[in-house]
Amino acid sequence: MENTFKAAVFNIDGTGDILDFNEENLGKLIRETVGGHFDAVSLPKLGLTMWVHDEGKLLGFEPNRYGTLMWSTEYGQSDVIVGNVLITGGTDDEGNTLGLPQSFIDEVLIPSQHAPEDCPCGDVHEG
Repeated sequence: MENTFKAAVFNIDGTGDILDFNEENLGKLIRETVGGHFDAVSLPKLGLTMWVHDEGKLLGFEPNRYGTLMWSTEYGQSDVIVGNVLITGGTDDEGNTLGLPQSFIDEVLIPSQHAPEDCPCGDVHEG
């Protein structure tokens, strides 16, 4: 029996969802979420991976508030994340994608229920 994991969708319109994935359907889920080819952005401080469209900026995708907040937590306010994103856990020692930690699910849930003052992303809301 194959393991099922949790991932979070953060859409540019502020909506989102918690979805199930496994090794077999992860690539398809990422492509459907981001709208095409994708890149993985490692967020080691948060213990997460953010999946983004690999040409979102070139295609003129709109900024993603929550993706940008998570980026800023890791790397400072040095970039803007665009388009819908999928968030998974980090990777294991063999490079396999992990599901979201339960603590992340409990604290963030979906973006439409996520107020900046409750953000587990740190102090990136300031300024």
